[in-house]
Amino acid sequence: ITVTRELAAAASPRSLDRRIRQAVTQIENALKVNGYYSAVITPAIEKQGERTIFRFDVVKGEPVRIGSLSLDITGDGAEFSEFQNWENDFPLQPGDILVDTQYEQALTELQRTARKYGYFDSQISTREILIDQSSLKADIRIDFITGSRFRYGDIRLQEDYFDSDFLQRFFNIQAGQSFNNDDLQALHQRFAAMDYFSSIRLTPLLDERSGDDVPVSIELERRKRDRYFAGIGYSTDLGIRGKLGMDRRYVNSRGHSFSSLLDYAELKRQVRLAYSIPLTRPDTETLVLSYQYSDRRDEDLKSRVNGIDATRIWKRGLHDWQYGIWFFTADNELDGQFSEGEFLAPSAGWSYSRAD
Repeated sequence: ITVTRELAAAASPRSLDRRIRQAVTQIENALKVNGYYSAVITPAIEKQGERTIFRFDVVKGEPVRIGSLSLDITGDGAEFSEFQNWENDFPLQPGDILVDTQYEQALTELQRTARKYGYFDSQISTREILIDQSSLKADIRIDFITGSRFRYGDIRLQEDYFDSDFLQRFFNIQAGQSFNNDDLQALHQRFAAMDYFSSIRLTPLLDERSGDDVPVSIELERRKRDRYFAGIGYSTDLGIRGKLGMDRRYVNSRGHSFSSLLDYAELKRQVRLAYSIPLTRPDTETLVLSYQYSDRRDEDLKSRVNGIDATRIWKRGLHDWQYGIWFFTADNELDGQFSEGEFLAPSAGWSYSRAD
């Protein structure tokens, strides 16, 4: 391998010597990261007119390979499945080329796994790579002490409007349950799925732990109660049209919400009012009670519909299900012929959504 570098301006012999040493060190370090510890680097300087070129001829030689591997996990979590998986999937095995980045990434993953599952007192007591350049072998030793796995302690909810009982229906954690950071992320997503909060902070209070119990602080900041929106447009079938609406994100401390929409066009007017009641799982189960009125007046057809409906909506993963019942009255006039009726109809629906 030949590596070249250009020196932009004239330099003294001392400066040239220093730069050559620096470049050789950089090349050696780059090769060692990938397992080549016995490379031979020959520097040379060439003059090309006003230009000074450094050239380094590199003979990589044979790479250092893993001779022995010792991974020792002790402590209360020695048999924990995630640590066992880490040990079984360790990226460097006897006979493999010693790649420093793989070694460091494996250690980072071990520490990340320990934090994720609540082994906050864990430590890597020994981490060493012993390289014998004569045999081109490297012996790896890692000793890991897990310590004990922490549990959730007190759940400290900081929110002064919603009923505590209502907010606890979001909870997927409880005091005494083994710590898992995935639980906190899932809880954050549950709160975020509603439109109540502008800020959600879930914090394990490690400085206030008692024994193996870690309190968790849940801080929720409410959004503004009301959101208004308006729009105007034009369509060929309805003419000029405008929309005006309001969403009340929370009506009361039990998380009920209300929305209204007026859709007004030259040929059609529509009003919809909806009242939503969170059920057992507020983020996935909702009962919606709604009223809808529409009035359309074409040249030949005039129709008016008044209706109320009750719909239960629930979500399971990427699937949305709903079923309900709709009662409505309809008045129609077509070419001078008038008809009216009352109707009761069930409704059901399913949808699937996935975002890449």
